[in-house]
Amino acid sequence: MKPILTTLAATLCLSLNASAAITSINSIPSSVGIAFDDSNSLNPSLSPGALHTPGLLSPYAGGLYSTPPYLDVTTLDMGEGQIDAAVSSGIYSFNVPLATLDHRVGNTGFAKLQLTATVEFQNNSVPFASPILFPTFSISGTVQPGGGGYAFLAGNISYTSLALGLLDTVTYHYQSNTPGAFTASLSGTPGNPGFLYTLPAFDTLTLVANFTLQADPANISVTTVPEPSSAVLALLSLPLLLVRRRVKARA
Repeated sequence: MKPILTTLAATLCLSLNASAAITSINSIPSSVGIAFDDSNSLNPSLSPGALHTPGLLSPYAGGLYSTPPYLDVTTLDMGEGQIDAAVSSGIYSFNVPLATLDHRVGNTGFAKLQLTATVEFQNNSVPFASPILFPTFSISGTVQPGGGGYAFLAGNISYTSLALGLLDTVTYHYQSNTPGAFTASLSGTPGNPGFLYTLPAFDTLTLVANFTLQADPANISVTTVPEPSSAVLALLSLPLLLVRRRVKARA
């Protein structure tokens, strides 16, 4: 009987996993925005840069949102950004495929790139159990010589269930003050590491992200690390493990 029961348990597990899923992004109230703020940068003649932004994209239904490379004609500083939110195979994701900022040598003050997003994910009719899923970033750039220069990334992503309230906030911070090239991998820090939540049926999960890149004088580039999430793999294996334990206990 044990092989038959194990097969039935595996089939049941796959059925449950196929049923519990994030189904879509609700375009209202979702929104995304990217702004290159060069108004605090002064070129060698002390002329300031400007604010470059297309404004918020709202409503937002997911997919890649990007700006062209903004080149400030006064300072020759540059900023560019991309945001991507998606639902695939019942799992939600949020990524920054590209964010780059260049504050040129000879300029004073600083340049700043800001990325913001509010994305509401819709659950289907089955409770959805998951850890907090958040991106890891690859960071690279150069702090220019001369002393006093820096480059940093700071931000956070909060996760809120309509039914359960605030689930967690993941924070990010990286800074380089040493002249020369730098590289780093930056994973966010959850407020509740290992926290597992369950969205009720038809609940929504709202992700709110805010990131700032700043450079003086330096350049910095940030991209999401493309790797499979161990948290998702753990999520998919959890129901099967529970069913197998129940079957073993009954045997």
